Amino acid sequence: MINLLLVFLLTAGKGPLIACTIPPITSLVEAVGGNEFEYVTVLPAGANPHTYEPSPKQLLEAGSSRLMFAAGLGIDSWAVKFKTGDRRIAELGKSLKEEGARIRNPHFWLNPQLGRRSLFVIALELSRMKPEKWDYFYERACEYSKKIDSMVIHEKSRIERLKNRRVIVYHDAWEDFAEAFGLEVIDIIAKNPALEPTFQEIKGVIEKGKENGVKAVLREKPFPGKLPETVASEIGAKAVEVDPLFSGDYIEGLRANLLKIEEALK
Repeated sequence: MINLLLVFLLTAGKGPLIACTIPPITSLVEAVGGNEFEYVTVLPAGANPHTYEPSPKQLLEAGSSRLMFAAGLGIDSWAVKFKTGDRRIAELGKSLKEEGARIRNPHFWLNPQLGRRSLFVIALELSRMKPEKWDYFYERACEYSKKIDSMVIHEKSRIERLKNRRVIVYHDAWEDFAEAFGLEVIDIIAKNPALEPTFQEIKGVIEKGKENGVKAVLREKPFPGKLPETVASEIGAKAVEVDPLFSGDYIEGLRANLLKIEEALK
């Protein structure tokens, strides 16, 4: 990962710096802010946002950013450590809930409809820094929102052609994602991700997977261990590595995860 201080030095003079806690949030913010800002992601590549702790050096390396976007809802509670008198923390999950959004789990960005709604929260936050650019931010939010809708319609139609759309997930981050694209989550391996599932719980997941002919078991990059592979092997399914913290374009990140699942289900 490029040192955050280096990023700050390289981008100085190119526009205000916006810090974001995790890569998918950075992508959504950049989709709205365009060239009006420079962007930096705080979470190091490969780190687990649930257990990450910023060092004193990293706190300093947030540079000149006066605004940091966080997922909130317990995903990146360490973001509060970056709050200073000059820097505000905007928690997207909290804002969405205040607007009445139904959020079943804190990984809300994996739900494309909540990703869409986040765009307009971001537009409002950015316009507080640059009020004269409200129309620009709003138009970009609308444009990207339409792209998300178009992608979901297209990809869902592909998934719905599959005879078997049943999957088992490692933990409950993927239920809204699955629902949005026409997949069916049969069971969850680690119902409490803070605790290792018991032998009886694992046995129950395997039995349920066999009963329902599950062909894909989703494992996640941030979580170590071979449990998803073991479950998949016992069921006769494929273990598919998906990434909830995908980097790069938001739409392409969702699509990349979906295509891996689709390939396993064919």
